[in-house]
Amino acid sequence: MNYLRIDPVVTGARHGPPIFRWSAEETRRSSRRDLKQFFRDAEQFGIRSGLSVSVPVGFRDRMVFTLASGRHAVCADEEPDAVAAAVAAAFVHSRLAAATRDAAPAAHIRLSPREAECLRWCADGLSMPDIAQVLGIGYRSVRFYLDEATHKLGAANSRQDATIAVRLGLI
Repeated sequence: MNYLRIDPVVTGARHGPPIFRWSAEETRRSSRRDLKQFFRDAEQFGIRSGLSVSVPVGFRDRMVFTLASGRHAVCADEEPDAVAAAVAAAFVHSRLAAATRDAAPAAHIRLSPREAECLRWCADGLSMPDIAQVLGIGYRSVRFYLDEATHKLGAANSRQDATIAVRLGLI
């Protein structure tokens, strides 16, 4: 449907201010049929208005963070701070990028139940002798399980692999 050419968020991000509001109401005065059709299609998904933040990324690219609404217009008591909005958009973007980057490796890592248990205790700050005592196994067994987990996670040590395992949602 060539929406990239007519989407007001895309065109606004390319040519407009760093933070901007948009709505289907603005197009009612327009004679452009393609834009009216665009908003009719968007309305089927409950999208009528929004607030977008456009942040330059690199030389020619832009990152756009949009909060869309089913309301006819976005209402705000005051103008949003463009710098704060750009920082918030960059933060959300980096967190989402990290989440998708972390999800792929986590799918291929298989910790044994005992490795995960030892890592959980390690993440809670217990030493290897303490973990051995809590689990009722030998110190060497704890060391073996943590070494195996460290190898599987590609970490430098047990503390780092516990941090990685928590971040990946493995423990």
